[in-house]
Amino acid sequence: GKMLYFGSWDRHLYAYRIRGQRRPLLQWTFAADDQIVAAPASAGSLVIVATSNGSVYGVDRKTGRERWHATSFSRFGSREYFYATPTVAYGRVYIGNADGTVYAYGANSGHLLWARQVGTYVYTAAAVWRKTVFVGTWDGNFVALDARTGNVRWRYDAPSSITGAPTVLAGLVYFSTCGRCGAGGL
Repeated sequence: GKMLYFGSWDRHLYAYRIRGQRRPLLQWTFAADDQIVAAPASAGSLVIVATSNGSVYGVDRKTGRERWHATSFSRFGSREYFYATPTVAYGRVYIGNADGTVYAYGANSGHLLWARQVGTYVYTAAAVWRKTVFVGTWDGNFVALDARTGNVRWRYDAPSSITGAPTVLAGLVYFSTCGRCGAGGL
């Protein structure tokens, strides 16, 4: 309603009051551990944001203070990037990572609830509908996961990379592919 939250490549999450002001008024900034390349998500009293260092933060929407911090699995000391916007549903944060894993964290605690390898890079936000999480991967996998357990419900092999976030309308799942990218690309 009154606030605008956004992340930046300068490693900060910003909160601006936009309603009732002549110009946006900075309320607070939060310093993260790396670039924030995807949009934040709202989860009750928290703003959820992810970084290029493989971190996910739950930040108090009123004060800008960190309430929790979680990380992806790092392999061999390397960092894993979160390029995807977090999706919040059922008291959980679902987010895909460049390591090809979809993670589910408790929205209020940041505790890792499950992690499921689904393919190569997951660049976009997940869609959630009827306790199912839908994600696409760079190597052309489109996967439906059980929102509670992370178990694979079904998988579809697309002809090329899935680079757009899926959506569900009237019970149908839609997603787009990039015919010139990744798997199947020219």
